[in-house]
Amino acid sequence: MEVFHRHGLPESIQSQIRSLVHTLNELQRDRLHETDLTLAQIHAVVAIGKHADQSIGAIGKVLGIGLPSASLLIDRLVKAGYVERHQSDEDRRIWHCRLTESGKEIYHVITFGERRLRTWLERMQEDDLAALHRGLSALGDAAQDSLSRVEERK
Repeated sequence: MEVFHRHGLPESIQSQIRSLVHTLNELQRDRLHETDLTLAQIHAVVAIGKHADQSIGAIGKVLGIGLPSASLLIDRLVKAGYVERHQSDEDRRIWHCRLTESGKEIYHVITFGERRLRTWLERMQEDDLAALHRGLSALGDAAQDSLSRVEERK
């Protein structure tokens, strides 16, 4: 078992994170360039893919935008053939949306890196996975603490 000393370890971890992100970006970059979607549209496709058959308003909430903006975004995706709308069975004033077959293909392309990362994590030994979880939790706590301090200064 390797013994790590704190000296130099933060820089090594930063380098490893950069390398991992770079690898994921490289694996996904060519696939994403095949799409003609804006970043907002990519986020919408992911939200609709993960929250299938939700109302346009609900998708807007997931994206952090209002109903008018969500409606315009969905309209563009409908015109591009990635999303279809249908009225709610319970309330005809509410429209739901879901991915078309083309939309599902784009969703699959967009989420490739996420699936690849999951595969890598599943290949890890249980104790390594637990150690990674503890380390990432600690890193997240440190980041949240920094954010809280910035918010306190405002």
